[in-house]
Amino acid sequence: IIATTGLDRPAKTARHLMSLLADLTASGVDLVALEDGMDTTAGEGAAILEGILHLSQIESTLSKERGRDAIAAARRRGVHVGRPRISIDIERARRLRAEGASLREVARALNVGVGTIHAALQVDR
Repeated sequence: IIATTGLDRPAKTARHLMSLLADLTASGVDLVALEDGMDTTAGEGAAILEGILHLSQIESTLSKERGRDAIAAARRRGVHVGRPRISIDIERARRLRAEGASLREVARALNVGVGTIHAALQVDR
């Protein structure tokens, strides 16, 4: 028997927990979740846990679908999804680089990240 405080401890996702329980069952090991009152040593505990896990997986799937639908709807409305776009003074960046400034120095001068400067100068070539 393996004891855990809650069902959220041994696995990160419902799918992982289902897989773990299948492996434990195949090995003849039972799981007891103390705070959740779940005990797979009894047949009804295992059946209830399996039902809960299936419902959890369905909810997870529906949540992902709702998220994808919301993002798609926002994009259709013309809303920018993701990190905010950063505009930089590319002419100043070029001038600083021509004067010998490193990418880090240019980034510091323009108050942006080094990756942003690097990408802007790569695309602009």
